[in-house]
Amino acid sequence: MKHSKQKTLRVLAASLALVTGGLASEAALAAACVAPWAEGNTYALGSTASYSGHNYRSLVTHTAYAGTNWNPAATPSLWFDQGTCSSGPTPAPTPAPTPAPTPGPQPTPAPTPNPTPAPTPAAAYGHQVLTASSVRFYANNAPWADLHYQINGGGQINVRMDVSGSNNSYTVSGIPAGATVRYFLTVGRAGGGAFDTAWTQFTLNNSSPTPVPTPGPTPTPGPTPTPGPTPTPTPGPTPTPSPGGWHVVWEDTFDGSGQPSSNNWNYHVGNGLNPGLGAFQGWGNGEWEWYRPENAYRENGNLVIKAEYLDTPMNISGRQWYQRSSRLTTKGKHSWQYGRIEARMALPRRIGTWPAFWMMGTSCDDTYTTNYNAPITHYDTMASNWSSCGEIDIMEQKNTETRSFQNAFWDSRIGVFPWADGQNNERPGNAEVGDVTQFHLYTIEWDANQLRYYIDRETRPTPVHTIDITAANMEELRKPFYINLNLALGGLFTGWAEPNKADFPLYMKVDYVRVWQK
Repeated sequence: MKHSKQKTLRVLAASLALVTGGLASEAALAAACVAPWAEGNTYALGSTASYSGHNYRSLVTHTAYAGTNWNPAATPSLWFDQGTCSSGPTPAPTPAPTPAPTPGPQPTPAPTPNPTPAPTPAAAYGHQVLTASSVRFYANNAPWADLHYQINGGGQINVRMDVSGSNNSYTVSGIPAGATVRYFLTVGRAGGGAFDTAWTQFTLNNSSPTPVPTPGPTPTPGPTPTPGPTPTPTPGPTPTPSPGGWHVVWEDTFDGSGQPSSNNWNYHVGNGLNPGLGAFQGWGNGEWEWYRPENAYRENGNLVIKAEYLDTPMNISGRQWYQRSSRLTTKGKHSWQYGRIEARMALPRRIGTWPAFWMMGTSCDDTYTTNYNAPITHYDTMASNWSSCGEIDIMEQKNTETRSFQNAFWDSRIGVFPWADGQNNERPGNAEVGDVTQFHLYTIEWDANQLRYYIDRETRPTPVHTIDITAANMEELRKPFYINLNLALGGLFTGWAEPNKADFPLYMKVDYVRVWQK
């Protein structure tokens, strides 16, 4: 939301479906092949086996059940690929057809024969088909995990998994026969932050369920359920580093209920007083709403921004205000220069609505409110130095459209100046999203050279819009920015559309906001 067109920039730093296990240091040289993997064997956590010219280390205690495709290459949630191995003293490009010559069931190809894994075990995750209508999802060796799933292309459901110790699981029942299930996990790291797995898709049929972890005569002591028989979608087990070296530096997953975290969020309150005119200007866009902090709250693991159309107006500063909504900001709390900034959001898609996820530069001189219970007559002022302080719009959507809009604003001059007509520049773009009332991931990757915008980056890895920011007079886009989230009503961007009172209340929901950096 800009000074003349306020845009809610959602810094959706895209965390591209990550994680294929494999540390370069462990795969740099071809070691001797250890004892070959065999169906029916029970492998302890940290034990090793070779398969198809590679050595593997077991990530969990499990039994390799006969008759199913559970070899190490097909089950990356159970095995870590240590790299190619050789059956002789000279590493060979292809494995020998005979088992590795190292005697005994516990050979020593690695620097030490001790099967102890890394001090912090890598998260093991996946799904287990329990019956023809139920599936158990799991993420072990992690302090917490969220499940995001769809059934037959329906709405995305986001839940916090049940945790027991360091093991997380969640069972979905009542799934229709033959349904297509699609999911990914957000897995927390013990040291803080989190990572997203790749999307996984499978079809639930009436065939026999995935074997449970303890079917054989020897019970499996490990806590991790076995993954489904489909070998392709389950990503590798190593959560760090993510592709491209990204790691989470800040996030809010909106757990709990009530007021959003005061450690993360302040508020822009009111209707945008223009300090130059001494009058409310709808945040420079002719918007209808009066923003209030309490119209933003946490519920069911989401941030909810509620828009209301009142029967009895609020009388503030000599005007009657019928519409209320909310606008949150990290200004005064957190700001970032460069990174991947993203949010997973579901939008109302109703006439006269303008949800936004956007950023403004820290040199913008607009005010903000820290008090969640600010007096009803309290209000903030707009930035007088827009657009020279910079604006980046990660996601904007309007009315009933199924597209989202991307943009950036800057001043033609170099430096920070009061707003001046004719000095403001923008570089807009737009792209099809689909059903915006369902959760989608909106992301930006931002460095000193470019702004790259993504929608659902896990499945659409190509940017939908790119802006070169290397020009000398775009220097405001190479400085620190803070995040804004809001649900505006009416105004310029909507084409002056009039909200329909019968549609209210309306809700914008945010599953999480996350910032990654290298």
